[in-house]
Amino acid sequence: YKIDKEDNIDYKKVYYADLVLKNNAEGFKKLLPNVETYQNFKELNGEKDIPTFAAASYYIRNLEHYLNNSFIKDNATNKKEINPLEYNTLVRKILQILKDTKFSEEFNVTKTIPEQAKTTKDKIFRFLMPHINIWDSKTDNSNPKDAWGYKKWNNWSSTWEYTELDVFNSEREEHYFDKVYKLPSLLWKYNRIFSFSGSFENELFLSTQFYEKNPKFDQNTMAIDYEIFDYFWRNRVKVYSMQIDLWEMLVAYLELQVAMTDPINGGNFEWDEEKTLKKNLREKKIDDVFKNFKEKTLNYMKLSQLFGYTLQERNNPITLQLFPGGTNYQYETDFRHAYKWAWNEYHKFIQPLQHVFYDRGDIESDLRRNFDSKYAKYYDFIWKNIELVDKINKPHLIPESEANARLNIITSHYKNKFNWKFKIE
Repeated sequence: YKIDKEDNIDYKKVYYADLVLKNNAEGFKKLLPNVETYQNFKELNGEKDIPTFAAASYYIRNLEHYLNNSFIKDNATNKKEINPLEYNTLVRKILQILKDTKFSEEFNVTKTIPEQAKTTKDKIFRFLMPHINIWDSKTDNSNPKDAWGYKKWNNWSSTWEYTELDVFNSEREEHYFDKVYKLPSLLWKYNRIFSFSGSFENELFLSTQFYEKNPKFDQNTMAIDYEIFDYFWRNRVKVYSMQIDLWEMLVAYLELQVAMTDPINGGNFEWDEEKTLKKNLREKKIDDVFKNFKEKTLNYMKLSQLFGYTLQERNNPITLQLFPGGTNYQYETDFRHAYKWAWNEYHKFIQPLQHVFYDRGDIESDLRRNFDSKYAKYYDFIWKNIELVDKINKPHLIPESEANARLNIITSHYKNKFNWKFKIE
């Protein structure tokens, strides 16, 4: 495969804490699109792409607590670092800004953009109808199969109703690479292009690697007819869909950071030096916030909304774009980089803290449960790509000695900077 570049954000750009701590955080707010741009987005098949929040994501993901780093206040020559209290203020402000945007409501309740899928397909149908009629006139007019799908007259609505036809049952044909190929109906293709459901159940996902290698799929006589617009439209859908998982992970991360650093400003509780770390975390409900972050991180790492676009061009290697985005996308994207961040969070922070609450068998079972075995062939392919490009292996259970060593570093960091107190077991 020829692997296309996916992330187009500038990772060399440096952000400073004062973007949030000064001027009512107006600098940070500019990194986020307005939710109204989503609510007013009317054309999935139009010229404009869906705005992203990659810059805000990159800013938040630079608060890598397990590395024991401190954020720099501004770009002044003294490079003054923020103190622990300022850090708590920083994550609190960012969390509130994210909640104020109403994106969580848009993603989970309103769902303005996914609701447009049917309308978009109807518009494409009306545009293509003259061409479909030409195709139909060359065949038996009584044939219920046309280029769009299988049609049936509805007496009640006085309209044709269509069902899709896959490549095995369709009668649609085109000249492709100087040969005549059998193609799926257009409705079949557009149902999958404008699907906001998970990618693993979508035949277009990594199609040259899997669907087109189906024993029934004769590559000498059958094809999936990708048009240039198919790429742009499908990419747009996957950018939107994967942003939801990214958004939820970032919100959960900030909620955890607030909970874990609150003792520095008095918080809502005091640590009990006579109780263990496990008891303190449970009594303060930090374990619930931690569990939510763990679940949202693993959910992102499932990569269920990958683009997985493959294209075979004559006499050229197959082009692969695994993550949505790319150099042609009109807004910054950071999905692959965010996966690397999630991978680090899971192995270097989440798993060590899980050892406080669970035994290793439970942690391993939880990890295995999150990566459904029925998608094993997809994950094997995805993880090999990530290992090749990003030099990280598939999600795994870290050695107990590593977990304990990292846990000591984490707890020392929070004891020294954020007033954690507990009894050593």
